Order: sequence, then structure tokens, then C-alpha cells
Amino acid sequence: MASSAFERFRFSFFEDPDSPRNGLDMTALAALEGEERSLAEDMLLQYLPDTRGAIGLGALRSHRAEPALVQLFEAGPGSGGSAQIYLAKALWQIRPDPRWLEAVIEVLACAAEPVLRQTAAEALYGFHNPAAASARQRAR
Repeated sequence: MASSAFERFRFSFFEDPDSPRNGLDMTALAALEGEERSLAEDMLLQYLPDTRGAIGLGALRSHRAEPALVQLFEAGPGSGGSAQIYLAKALWQIRPDPRWLEAVIEVLACAAEPVLRQTAAEALYGFHNPAAASARQRAR
């Protein structure tokens, strides 16, 4: 029988039609251990390229997911949309690399759409890097 944390994770990531408004249950995902954590990782890998998969894999710091996430990132549009931001943030959580940070900073600096700039600014809070803080300051 699955734990309540696993059931909350599953519903939040895969079944909740209002997940964009309600948010993903990151607390439930973080609480998973052992076999449930491995199963969640498998489920999220299979859910790619959906951004919820990338977000969850980043939160799990899934080294197994890194090649798939890099492939999606590199196949995506240059300094593109929100999917690129979520992929870059997930990859940073797995293995910090300046390319992921630079991609999000570029969206913050260059995106024509305010929503994309807002998404990039919010994502940069998770980078814990002086360059991220500096980019947020310049964007104010």
C-alpha cells in the first residue's frame, strides 16, 4: 500500500486538473523514501517532456534523469519559453553548471513577455549563486 505522501505526490503531479493553480505538492515529493522515491523518479522520467516531470526530477536531484533533461534542454528553442527555464533549474539542482544559470539569466534579460521574465526571476531564487542575485537586482 502506498503512503499518503506518495498518493499526494501522484495526484498533484499526474491527476490534479488544477495543478497549475494549486501548485505541485513538493512537500509530498520530498517526503518520499526508498522504493516510493525510486518509483516517483521512474514516473517522472516517463512523464517527460512535461515540465512537471522536469520540476519533480530536479527536486529529487535525480542524476539518472540528467541525460534526458540535457537532451530536452538542448533540443528546445534557444532562450525560449518557460519549459527551458524549468529544465535549466532542474539541471542546476542536479548538477550546477554555468550554462543552466546563463540560460535563465538570458530569459530574464531578453524575453519580450513579462510572464517569462517573471518566471525566470522566480526560478533564479533557486540557483543560490551571486550571478543569479545580481541578475535579479538588475531586472528590478
